[in-house]
Amino acid sequence: MPPTVREKAAVGVLCVLAGIRVFLYSAAFPMFNNVDEHFHFDTVWKCSRGRLPRGIEPCSPEAVRLMALYSTPEYFRAPAAGGADAYPPPPWAAPFDEERKARVERLAHELQSSANHEGIQPPVYFVIAGAWYRLGEALGLRGASVLYWIRFLNIPLEMLLVYLAHRFARSVYPRRRVLHLGAPLLVAGFPQSAFYSISNCALSPLIAGAAVLALFHVHEKERPSRAAFALAGAAAACAFLTMYLNAPILLVLAAVVLGRLRRAHGRGSLREELPNAIVLVLVAGAGVSAWLGRNYLIFGALTAFHQYADYWGWVPRPPGRIWVHPIFTPHGIGVFWTQLVVTYFRVELVCHGAGLSSAGIVLVYVGSAAAFVLAAIVFAVGRGEDGRERYADRVCLFLFLGSVFLLAALSVRFEYRDWKYAPSRDHPYVFAGRLMLGTLVPFVMSYLTGLDGILTKTRLRLPRLVVAGVLALTMVVSEALLSAPVFGSKYNWFHLP
Repeated sequence: MPPTVREKAAVGVLCVLAGIRVFLYSAAFPMFNNVDEHFHFDTVWKCSRGRLPRGIEPCSPEAVRLMALYSTPEYFRAPAAGGADAYPPPPWAAPFDEERKARVERLAHELQSSANHEGIQPPVYFVIAGAWYRLGEALGLRGASVLYWIRFLNIPLEMLLVYLAHRFARSVYPRRRVLHLGAPLLVAGFPQSAFYSISNCALSPLIAGAAVLALFHVHEKERPSRAAFALAGAAAACAFLTMYLNAPILLVLAAVVLGRLRRAHGRGSLREELPNAIVLVLVAGAGVSAWLGRNYLIFGALTAFHQYADYWGWVPRPPGRIWVHPIFTPHGIGVFWTQLVVTYFRVELVCHGAGLSSAGIVLVYVGSAAAFVLAAIVFAVGRGEDGRERYADRVCLFLFLGSVFLLAALSVRFEYRDWKYAPSRDHPYVFAGRLMLGTLVPFVMSYLTGLDGILTKTRLRLPRLVVAGVLALTMVVSEALLSAPVFGSKYNWFHLP
C-alpha cells in the first residue's frame, strides 16, 4: 500500500523540523569544537584547493589563520568568576590592537605546530565539503560566514536522512507500520551532535543508509536493471570511502551477490545473472581498490592506520595479553557499552570544560538501546511468517553489531599510553559512537522492532507510534536543556557582525 497524503505530509514536516534543528545548533555552537573540528576543517580546506592530504601532516597556514581568528576558549575552559562575560571578546569583534594580534598569533602558532591526524581519513565527505566550501566562496562568503556555511551543509544531509529513513522503512518493512513514521520521527529527533559539526560523521548515515537500501533493492527484485546494480555498488563504495567503519556494508554486498547467484543457479539462469553480479562487484571494487591502492603506493599500507597509531603512541598488544583486556569482564563490557551508546546518541562535546550530558538521559539511552536491541535479536532469530523482513532484521542487526565488534576489536588491539582522554592505559576502550553513525538507519529499524516486540510480548496496549514519539520528544527536550548554554556564546553565528 503506498503512503497516504497525510503520511507524506507528516514526513515532509519532519524533514523541515530536522533541518531547522540542525541549523539552530550548527549556528549556536561556536567554532571549533573539541571533537577535532579544526582538523576536519583543515582537511576540507585542502580538498577545496584540489589537494588530498598525504597522511598526517601540518595544517595549512591559510586554514590556521581562520582557525586562530574564529576559535573559542569556551569548549575547554570554564569561565572565571565573572561568568560567561569573563571570556575575552572574540578576536574578530575586538579592536585591532597589539593584544588581539598577540592572542591570534599565539593560537596560530599552537595550531601550526599540531599535525592534522585526520589526513588519513577516506575522501568522500571532504571532497564534497570542499566543493561546498568553494561554492560558498563563489557566493561571496568570507571569514566565519564561510566556516558556518560548511556546517550548514549538514542541513540538507539531515533532511535527506529523515526522508531516507521513511523510504527505507516503507521499502524494506512494508508490514511494520510503526516503522513508517516511527523511523523518520526518531531520526529527526536524534540528538547526535556530529550533525552540527564539520565532520565526515555527518555524511556517513545518509550514504551508508542509501547503500544498504540499494543493496536490499537488488537483493529482493526479481529483475533489477543493470543500472540498479551499478548504483548499489557505487553507493557501497562511497559508504566505505566516507568512514572505514562502514566496512560491514561490503560484506552485505558480498552476501547479496552470493544469494542472487545461488538463486539463479537453482532456477537455471546463472548465465543471465552473472553479468549483474560482475557489474555490482566491479563498480564497488573499482572505487575501493583505487583508494586503497593509492594509500599503499604512498604509505605502504592499505589504510595508513599505522600512521595514526604511531601518532598517538599506540603499541600493538602482544597476543598473549589480549585476553587480559578488561572488556572481557562483565564490568568492562558494561563500561564499553555504556560509553559507546552515549556517544552514539550524543557525541563527546563539552562546554565550559564539562560534558553535555546527564545521568537521567544516559539511563534512557543505554537502557532502551540494550533492551530494544536484545529484543530485536530474539525476534530476528525466531521464526516468522515474513522471511523477507526477518532477513532484513538480521542484516540491520549485523551492520550495527558488526560496527560494535570492530570498535571492541580495536580496543583490544593496542596498548594505550597514559593521558586524560580515552583510549588510555587506565581506560582502554575505543568507544566513539559517532564513528559508527553509518549504522543509524539500520539501528533505528532494529530499535523500533525491539520496542514493538516488547510491547507485543508483554501485551501492553500502548500505541507504538506514541511511544516512539515520547522517546523522540525526550531526546529533543534533553538536548535543548543540555545545549542551552551555547546559545548565549558571543563566539557563535548569531553574534557575527
